[in-house]
Amino acid sequence: MDNPFEVGRRYRNRNGAYEVLALEDEQMTILYDNGRVQTVSIPMQARIWANIQIDETPTKPKSARVDKDDEGLDSWPIKELVQDVLHTFHSPHPTDVIDQVFLAIENNSAWLERYEHLVVHYSGQGKYGKMTVNSMIGRFTKDLTGMVTLKAENVASSSLVKSYSTLGYEEYERK
Repeated sequence: MDNPFEVGRRYRNRNGAYEVLALEDEQMTILYDNGRVQTVSIPMQARIWANIQIDETPTKPKSARVDKDDEGLDSWPIKELVQDVLHTFHSPHPTDVIDQVFLAIENNSAWLERYEHLVVHYSGQGKYGKMTVNSMIGRFTKDLTGMVTLKAENVASSSLVKSYSTLGYEEYERK
């Protein structure tokens, strides 16, 4: 399991900012700014922290073209993989499209090899390999389909990821 946390450093989740007081096995003790102390699951908090980082990463306007010189960012291979998978799907996309993308990658040896290479690449950069790649696949799937998040933490069918967010089309949500 990738653990991005260090004792004494500050992070945040849905409940607010906190400082890590202790790490032990799969649990960590945290202190919120309001004084509340809580013991939480490291894997769950790691996913939340990774998603916060992704949500706060500025995104360029949507485009069908992959820009390999994306201001020095190295995320284009992940976006390109998601585009390749989505090109095999028909619109409108189902609410479990993120899970379907992971299943397609898992069941296509060429895509799986690209995925595994990306995990190794990000791990080698001091990033949290699989967690980073999986989060970015979810984000790019959402962005490229033009869908919005309906519900997080759905149990995944793919063995590449534990959970995914269901997506929907914004116009359906307004009715």
